[in-house]
Amino acid sequence: VINCIGSFTSLGGSRMPNQVTAAMVEASQHFVDMHALQEACGRRLASLCHAPPNYTAFLTTGAAAGLALTTAACITGEDISKVRRLPHISSLSDKVNVVMDAASDTRWNQVISSTGACINMIGTPAEPMTEAGLEAELSGPRRGNHACVIFFDVGAASENFLSFEKLLSIAHRCGVPVIVDAAARLPPRRSLWHFTHLGADAVIFSGGKQLCGPQTSGFVLAKKELVRSMALNASPNELTVCRAMKCSKEDMVGLVAAVELYLRGTDEDEFFKFDRTLGVLQRGLS
Repeated sequence: VINCIGSFTSLGGSRMPNQVTAAMVEASQHFVDMHALQEACGRRLASLCHAPPNYTAFLTTGAAAGLALTTAACITGEDISKVRRLPHISSLSDKVNVVMDAASDTRWNQVISSTGACINMIGTPAEPMTEAGLEAELSGPRRGNHACVIFFDVGAASENFLSFEKLLSIAHRCGVPVIVDAAARLPPRRSLWHFTHLGADAVIFSGGKQLCGPQTSGFVLAKKELVRSMALNASPNELTVCRAMKCSKEDMVGLVAAVELYLRGTDEDEFFKFDRTLGVLQRGLS
């Protein structure tokens, strides 16, 4: 395959540097306490990504798993009885609604709904969610029953959408956490700390794309109380809806190594490599 489109799951993600595969091989030779490893890797990623003191990270099996885990965590909090009832939420009286912009990336709705969440789409595919529309939803009849608002960072196309800052202000004023899907928003490297510094409750990244980590990896930078709830809904715990999203010790260690390596580089170096590769392809096809 001649890859001319970048790091896509359908093409196997990215190519891992030797430092990443070496870290994974080393991890494969040891037994570990998976809870302790998750916490240690989370602290390291939060430090690398300049997260505020009240944040840490949770490692996942990709960005889609991050969406499921953060949604589940927002529904259950740290209530074990709720964790064990997902995805059957008919007996849960609160915080089961997830708000999304109907004009944003809806490809992951099934993943979000797998937790039992009820998705409330605001706007239409042609008309993005407005400030008034979000206000009406969060302060309307379902007030108090919202688990979270999910914001998809759409990069250059964002000028037609409600700004993140306005969305965050409205949601937090109504007591609703905001989850940012920034899976493919690298580069620039500043995306790793941009949204947490603005106050997002959680920001999701893919590990197997531009970070050049394991394809089955990702992580969520989130406020510590939300990470505690994510951990309750995740493997190695057994009675959870997200048990199948099992992040291995090799993936965890490999992802940390990939982020460390990525942050040693610069955006300028990365863009130069893109241009050089495109030049080689152009000459070869001429």
